[in-house]
Amino acid sequence: KKTFEDKTVTQKIVDDFVKKTIDDPFGVIVFCATVKHAQEVFDLLPEGKAVLLHGGLSNAERKKAIHLYKTQQVKYLVNRDIASVGFDAPWSAHCVLMRSLGSNRLAQQMFWRVVRLYDGKEVSTIHDYGNNIENLFNGSSDIFTPLIKAYGSKPSVQIEVMCEYCGTLQEFSKRQGFEQWDPFGYAVDLAGDRLDPPVPAHHGRRCTGVTPLGKNQFAPCDYYWTHRTCEDCGAKSDIASRFCPECGKVFINPEDKLSETATFIPVGEQATTIINSMSVRHGEVLHVEWGTPHGTLKSRFFPNHKQWAIAHHGKKFLKETDHGNKPPRMITYTKQKTGYCSINEYHQI
Repeated sequence: KKTFEDKTVTQKIVDDFVKKTIDDPFGVIVFCATVKHAQEVFDLLPEGKAVLLHGGLSNAERKKAIHLYKTQQVKYLVNRDIASVGFDAPWSAHCVLMRSLGSNRLAQQMFWRVVRLYDGKEVSTIHDYGNNIENLFNGSSDIFTPLIKAYGSKPSVQIEVMCEYCGTLQEFSKRQGFEQWDPFGYAVDLAGDRLDPPVPAHHGRRCTGVTPLGKNQFAPCDYYWTHRTCEDCGAKSDIASRFCPECGKVFINPEDKLSETATFIPVGEQATTIINSMSVRHGEVLHVEWGTPHGTLKSRFFPNHKQWAIAHHGKKFLKETDHGNKPPRMITYTKQKTGYCSINEYHQI
């Protein structure tokens, strides 16, 4: 069953990562934006080679899907959130991001699903179709040390408001810039009149009140301070809703934030990357910056070092690059804890 009217982006992405991974002996975890999107991706994968995992499945269905994947009976695990944190399947070597993330911490959790040690697995690969490397890591291949901005913490001020529908009293964090509000939580002017159009003076979206219907059954209050209205059926829903809960109209199509071409980053003990440029600062120590499609890598070489092994690496660099004048086409490198890269191989073709 097809989910979206326009399948071209999703279809092209699935075709792309299947072509890159189908012959690889290791597993592939695909992260999707919504359950519907995950179903769409699952339907496009080779039959019998994938399982679908999301919160709408029963416990038995989830356990079966996880078992099939962990025992390597299927190659692709397509999921919505379930495998993002704490999921352990070390044979996984490919992380496919088919969603746009807002947190580098969550992105790293997803990356960690495929970098676990496993016999025969030397390199894990991130296939980013959601521009997350660019947005969260400034396009750098150093995805485990992102630039994190810290802001001073400000105390949260709680205000008590009443629901206009059910009368339930509840507390929400106050919005900055509003110092006066009516009993129902709407900002008022100096005369005490509600602003037009109404503006909530707090961050609450929906009333938390419920009405008991019977044993373990409750009906939530339908009142919203901030909401999205469906143009087709007029139903109200949360402003972050991706689709209408009543008629199913799609508000946010996951495909709109995807790119048909992935940012492709190898992660592991060894990785190979294309070299776009090479900058060398000569001296007793050679400082080299490698320009790659995923950012800048740095290396240091000591051709005159007393230890033969260290000097050998420096002399090999000079030989392979014509004393720093001719950059290689590609390099195979190992990332050190110091932040520098040790170059294992130079590739001219």
